[in-house]
Order: sequence, then C-alpha cells, then structure tokens
Amino acid sequence: MQVQIVSDVVCPWCRIGKKNLADAAVEFTKQTGEPVEMTFLPYLLDPIRPEEEGESFRDRFLNRKGLSEQQMQEMFTRVTEVGKQFGLDYHFENVTVAVNTVPAHELMELAPVDKRVELMDALMKAYFEDGVNIGNPDELIRLAKDVLGEEVTLELEAALRSRAMEPVVMAMIQQVQQAGIRGVPYTIIDGKYAVSGGQPPQVFLGALMQAHQAKETSKQAVEAGE
Repeated sequence: MQVQIVSDVVCPWCRIGKKNLADAAVEFTKQTGEPVEMTFLPYLLDPIRPEEEGESFRDRFLNRKGLSEQQMQEMFTRVTEVGKQFGLDYHFENVTVAVNTVPAHELMELAPVDKRVELMDALMKAYFEDGVNIGNPDELIRLAKDVLGEEVTLELEAALRSRAMEPVVMAMIQQVQQAGIRGVPYTIIDGKYAVSGGQPPQVFLGALMQAHQAKETSKQAVEAGE
C-alpha cells in the first residue's frame, strides 16, 4: 500500500500523525499481509526568508498566530500531553530559534528512499526534544551521519551544502499547494483516500483497510470479467 505524507519537519501534529500511521501500518500488514510504503511530501508551515533566519521561535510564533503567551503555552501543553499518549516526548522549552525547514526537506530528498522514515524520525526528535536547529547544514550533516552512515552522508554533503535540491523541493511544495492542501499532516492512501490531521492509529487503520478492500473488490471484478 502506497502512502504519501504531506508534512513539515517542525509540525508537532505531523510527528504524532506519522507515529500513529506507522503503528496502524504494522497492524494493517499483520491483518492483510500487504506492506505499507510511506513517502514524504514537503510542506512549509512557516516560510522563512533568509533575513528572518535566527529569529526567536516564540516571538515569531506569537506574531504569526496572534496569540497571547498563555494561549501559546496551552497549545504546547496540549500537544505534549497528546504526544505522551503515543510515546512521544516534546520539550518546547528547548526550541529557541525559528527554523527554515527547506534544507531539512532537501536532505530528505537526497537520502536513500529506504532511510527516509528513519531520517524523518531523527530530524523531528532532534527538533522537538533537543531544540536542534535543523535548518543548519552542520546539524543536518551530523544527524544524517547517525542515520545514513558516514559514507552515504559524505556522498550527499556537497549537494546539501550547495542547496542544489532547493528548486526541486520548492517545486514539490508548490505542487502540494496547487493540489489544495492547506494544512498538515495530510495523508494520502493509495492515491485515493485522504486522512487530515494527526489522527489516532485506529483512524489510519480504518482508512488503510478501506483502501485495501476497494483494491480487492476491483481486482475481483476484473477477474470476473465485469
């Protein structure tokens, strides 16, 4: 089963949604024997211009959302509590810098396909738990070495530092926007079924099963000559 996840690396609900989808995928495969292949499509929650890099995360968040300090903290508390329910830690007190996530999306596109789920996990963990600036090439290279190994990281380092993949990533983001997707996470299953938001595992499992049953029904109809 092909599943596309539209997300941003600094989206807390994307992290929750990805974890719950992964859990649902395990159960889905157990029940059907069909593997789930997850791929990622980039999205920018907060496009940051070069001159804005390094701004205070909290100041920018408050200005962009038009919230009070109390409202912001309530949002962080809520996502932290929900994350705990699914085995994820959030430490927003460690996040100090507003991050340009385009370089992180570029790294995802440069990484071997079979390593991208693990890499996204590492990027999100570094950001949400340790406050790592995942827009910084040095930090991205360090994280890449942990997941991809020294040799693979060395092969992609020049492309990452030169920003060679930026036009590709920006084109992908534009395509997502043109498709009408205005919020993330947004999960597309088998190119036909969509799940919006960081839903519980059972919601993702239900959508996966629906897609699977539709494929089986179509297959049976073809075999019957209908």
